[in-house]
Amino acid sequence: MNPEPPPARRPPRPGARAALSAAGPLFFLPPVLAVADRDWSLFGIPALVIYVFSVWLVGIVLIALTAHGRARR
Repeated sequence: MNPEPPPARRPPRPGARAALSAAGPLFFLPPVLAVADRDWSLFGIPALVIYVFSVWLVGIVLIALTAHGRARR
């Protein structure tokens, strides 16, 4: 019996890391932060703090996914 080969993975896009590196800081510019600065809170946490940490977490996850794709090549 021959074991089945692992499913083919789609190769990462070549400019994904560059696009993430360029787009990431744009979400922390003052005009964008002003849009996220609202007068509401979630469990006592201001909306701006939730926005900053959410964008930061999404950036880390996306960079990890692109790095993981490069490591398997």
